[in-house]
Amino acid sequence: YNIELSKLGALRKTPDMFRLCAQMKLDEVKPNIITYHLLLQTCSHLMLDQESWAIFEDMIAMGIQPDAQVFESLLSVTLFPILGCLRLLIRHPDAGGPLQTYGTNLASLGDRGEIRV
Repeated sequence: YNIELSKLGALRKTPDMFRLCAQMKLDEVKPNIITYHLLLQTCSHLMLDQESWAIFEDMIAMGIQPDAQVFESLLSVTLFPILGCLRLLIRHPDAGGPLQTYGTNLASLGDRGEIRV
């Protein structure tokens, strides 16, 4: 399933990706972290905010713990990153580590004058 998801993601065919994931569940194949990375990566490239958050919620419901790549995808699709950080902390309180890294990166960009923090 993940190979097919990867192909669909490369073509930016998110509706087909979602249908394939639904079929996975019907076939009693549990998605893994790679499945969610593929979905989130595609949604973040297409700036699909609501879909990205729905994927995150589904991942949590399936018992899969998010990693730094998941948090990065969620923050990249959020128009206001600080709101994304707060949203993550509310929904997933143990996300502090990846969010601290994100904050450090923002501060570094600010120090170099690339963004205003």
